[in-house]
Amino acid sequence: MNDFTRALMVFFFVILVFGSSYLAYDHIDNSYMMNEPQYVIELEAAVDSLTTVTVDLEEKNKALQEEIDDLKPEESEEVADE
Repeated sequence: MNDFTRALMVFFFVILVFGSSYLAYDHIDNSYMMNEPQYVIELEAAVDSLTTVTVDLEEKNKALQEEIDDLKPEESEEVADE
């Protein structure tokens, strides 16, 4: 067996090991995701819902802060009134 054949066999062995590792990991990951406990699904839904509510409240807060800033008298007008 020459060096090229040996190197080629080692290369295919490495590919086989990493390929089978990836397939095993992917299978385990998919089977867990398909068989998640119900409380995990409910928690993920609650987190998504709370994230959406938080983003909406932050946008409303920003809009209200802008309105408050528009209602505040500017310093130049206060000086002119005195």
